Amino acid sequence: MENSKLDVSVGAITIDTGNAKRDEHLKSNDFFYVKEFPKIKFQSTKILKEKDQFLAIGQLTILNKTKEVSIPFSSENKSLKGNFSLNRLDYDLGKKFPTFIVGKTVQISVITKIK
Repeated sequence: MENSKLDVSVGAITIDTGNAKRDEHLKSNDFFYVKEFPKIKFQSTKILKEKDQFLAIGQLTILNKTKEVSIPFSSENKSLKGNFSLNRLDYDLGKKFPTFIVGKTVQISVITKIK
């Protein structure tokens, strides 16, 4: 595991909450500024094995702001699946919206195929 790396770059335009109107608002300059900041990036600094899953620790960059995060993930059927949460205000996402209107915790799910 010590030589493993996880480098992920996702187009912010691919945000999908299951609600087209909300997705368009999230892609606007109120939140993700997809035209100015088209990529969301994660680069692991280490990957640990914990019981039947893994923990990727690394740098997450959104809106040109980088913070360390830990992402628990599992590997099954040639896919990596991870779920984690973050404080949207750490990345200035929707900073003009108070937390009583838009909660500060965002749940993120990532599924990617292993090549």
